[in-house]
Amino acid sequence: MCTAQREYDIARNNNSDTPKSQMITNILRFTTVFISILFCNAASALPQVSSDKALQACIEKTAQKNNWTTLEQVTSLKCHKKKIYRVDGIKKLSHLKKLSLFNNKIEEADFTGLAKLEELNIARNQL
Repeated sequence: MCTAQREYDIARNNNSDTPKSQMITNILRFTTVFISILFCNAASALPQVSSDKALQACIEKTAQKNNWTTLEQVTSLKCHKKKIYRVDGIKKLSHLKKLSLFNNKIEEADFTGLAKLEELNIARNQL
């Protein structure tokens, strides 16, 4: 969660009666935090990679955790036990060096387009 989102949650839960000047300050704080949240979320958004919702969610969560904003920054991905069924679109992550999709529901996969891939773990799938 972004720092701005935590600040927003704290400010939102402050329900005490305040003088008019403090209310104006709180309104300004909410506005500032809201704008910060918008920028925080926009900065972490990557283009759509896969139609598999679980895989896409894993990619987005990993990108947000690592502050990645482009597909080229995604060099390592670990998505264990996420109920991933398809890896369509994975070739868009052309800079992947490590990919671990351990214990999912994948039935078929093609990783030939991942020229930089050095480590691959697809154990415990339906291949």
